[in-house]
Amino acid sequence: MIRLVIAQPCDLDVLTPLANTPAARDALGFGLEELRPDDVAVILSRAVPGTTTRTWSIIAGERIVGCISLSNMNPIQRCGEITNRLVEEAAGWMIGLQAVEQVAAIGFRELNLWRIECTIHGDNRASLLLCDRLARRGLRKEGIRRKAVWREGQWHDSHLYAILREDYKEGHELPAS
Repeated sequence: MIRLVIAQPCDLDVLTPLANTPAARDALGFGLEELRPDDVAVILSRAVPGTTTRTWSIIAGERIVGCISLSNMNPIQRCGEITNRLVEEAAGWMIGLQAVEQVAAIGFRELNLWRIECTIHGDNRASLLLCDRLARRGLRKEGIRRKAVWREGQWHDSHLYAILREDYKEGHELPAS
């Protein structure tokens, strides 16, 4: 079982290497630039104007094994986007599954969101499998943006998944937030 705690500046020593993976730098818009802890602190507090972002550290046992964010939450549209990163040795869909379930519960129960999205790079097999497993919780694949992401010298597809409040399966006993 994992738990989520709001990410703090003291977590930067673990979160900075996660932000420096090629996929994370691309997703954050930093390309090949190496991110410093100060950069990651800014990212943790940054949001698109008019929106809100919350970032949690993912704790397994007593150790931070990743982070997960619910970002670009717009109070008028009531939509947000989930992104997450795990340390390599913790990679496995169970930790990711638990983290996404907990953040979805927070998004729908506490933040009154109507829609939660996630965008997955086509070569990220673990995250695509995770999204397929979340289909029984109400997550749906909405489409593929063909060759929409430039990474590591080539174009990659981007897969869009989303869950609506009306499709959210409360009966699966998601953890209370």
